[in-house]
Amino acid sequence: MKLVLNSHRFWRDIAPEVLRNFPQEQDAQTSSNPSTQGDPLLLETIRSSGHTIIITEGILDQYIREATREGYSPAQMLNITEQLEEDRAILHPRLPGGRRRIQGIPERHRAFLDDAINASADYFVTENPVWLNLSDRLLREHGLRIVTSGAFINREGNL
Repeated sequence: MKLVLNSHRFWRDIAPEVLRNFPQEQDAQTSSNPSTQGDPLLLETIRSSGHTIIITEGILDQYIREATREGYSPAQMLNITEQLEEDRAILHPRLPGGRRRIQGIPERHRAFLDDAINASADYFVTENPVWLNLSDRLLREHGLRIVTSGAFINREGNL
C-alpha cells in the first residue's frame, strides 16, 4: 500500500525518527522546536504494515520548503530519503501530468493530493482540518483516504 504524507507529518514524525538512527557525528539538530515533534509510531507503523511513502518532484519541493520552517537543513532531505530508500519505505514514481482543481487547496499545495491520486495512493496523512474535510469526497471519487496520523496508526498498526 502507498501513502503520501503532508510536509508537517514528514518533518515532525518521520524525519526525527530517521535521524535518530544516524551515527552521532552525522546527527544534526532535528528541529528548532522539539515540542512540535509528532508521533514516532507513524514511521514504525508504515514500516511494519508494509506501506511505502510516495515522494514526487512536487511533494519533494513542498518538503524542502517546509524543512526550513521545521528547523531542518534542506540538505538533510537527502540523508533522510537515502535512509528511507535503504529501508524500502519510499517510492519515487513518475506520474502523468495534469492537475485537478480541488476547491480550498492553494495551488502550491496541490501536489500532495494530485500526486496521491495520480499514484493511486491509499492514504494521505495530515492534521490539516481543511484537507480532512475533503476525506469523504476524495475517498468516494478516487479511493484516497485522508486521515490523521493517529487514525492511520489505529487503522494500520500491528502494535
